[in-house]
Amino acid sequence: MLRHSRHQIDGKTVIAAILAALMFTPALTVAATCNDTTTADLMITDVRLPGTGPDRTSIQISAERICAIGSPHAHIQSATTISAHGLRVLPGLIDSHVHLFPMGSDAGIDDDAELEEFIRVELPARLREYLEHGVTTILSVGDAWPTVRDLRSKIESGEIPGPRLLITGPILTAPDGYPAVTICANNPWCRSRLTVELRNEDHARQTVRELVAGGVDAIKIVYDDARAEKLDADLVRVVAEEAHKSHLPVIAHATSITDALEVTKLGADVLAHLPSGGEINADVAGQLVKQATVVTTTAGVYAPVDGPDESLRTVFGLPYGPPFDRLHIQGLANARVLQKHSVPLAFGSGTAMFTPAQSLAGEHRALEKIPLGSSQLLDTMTINAARALGKEDELGSIAVGKLADLILVKADATTEMASLADIIMVIKNGRIVIDRRAR
Repeated sequence: MLRHSRHQIDGKTVIAAILAALMFTPALTVAATCNDTTTADLMITDVRLPGTGPDRTSIQISAERICAIGSPHAHIQSATTISAHGLRVLPGLIDSHVHLFPMGSDAGIDDDAELEEFIRVELPARLREYLEHGVTTILSVGDAWPTVRDLRSKIESGEIPGPRLLITGPILTAPDGYPAVTICANNPWCRSRLTVELRNEDHARQTVRELVAGGVDAIKIVYDDARAEKLDADLVRVVAEEAHKSHLPVIAHATSITDALEVTKLGADVLAHLPSGGEINADVAGQLVKQATVVTTTAGVYAPVDGPDESLRTVFGLPYGPPFDRLHIQGLANARVLQKHSVPLAFGSGTAMFTPAQSLAGEHRALEKIPLGSSQLLDTMTINAARALGKEDELGSIAVGKLADLILVKADATTEMASLADIIMVIKNGRIVIDRRAR
């Protein structure tokens, strides 16, 4: 069974503690995966690495990866060199709970024609918003299949600029389960494109195998009967077994404490939301630690957000009211207990009806209410989020051998999370995708 190894980053401030596990020395550290450290595709010089005090160093990048950190060879040849004097470097940020296509509601997408129009007209600007805010990786945890896979290919080819897109494909649920009969109510198109309603063990096993063959990065299931039918426990086991054979994490939507504990014991690696149905205590948190569970925050999902018509909404686009307020307060209380007992929290905005900028800001505001310490807030968007994706060996921190996803921010930035005004440059896969140096 796939389980994530535990790893925590220590530090006192977000910007100064981003690299808690990366207490670099001036000496050159070289990645074994890089064949030649005398040449580079990109060299960042005179940059400040948090955790090293005022010392400045260089980062050498080739073939999308960080090849060396430290004083470079005297005669290194670099295709592009960036002098980063007055700047700090952060790891690229990760949003581990995104829905790119607003589907199934009155304001959502209802057919293929509307989906194609949304992708053509609105989505490119939304994807760029992620990059502008330093988000270099996002995980779609339920979008129209296989359209989201095609979108990933277009991003990878450069046809549509955007963050690295990881996908779960459709949401696996029970017959007449959530979101098939809730979000997709009275819309057969949404139901067929967004969900797979698992009938039996053979169907569950075959579905996971098809998704694996289709190139998904994780599997998303629903284990929740709050508003619809609940997936059988035996089918959850089958899904987890098949996913783990291919080393893919299983992400579970479960809103109650009971369901959250059950689904992790059945094989789920990540909870897609902070459980808000019931009160988490030390015993519950201890069981989640024992299961090596990562919990995605989505703390802003039930929080009030300014809607497009100037009314208060949730990120689902629904009017905000007392039921959501109660869920929001309980979710934050549960997050405090999880944080106290070292259950890793991974940042997830739950983007649906609003733009990335709005959803990211809403999630930040919600997390500030827990409150998370500076380094803890950054952990949610870097190493913990990478763990939730099963990508901690590739993403989430600045280290030799990892993918070169980096943010250059003003060295004197003092906010807990670098603001848009502080971000000078964003690098994804070793390539500059946002450059504000000329402004």
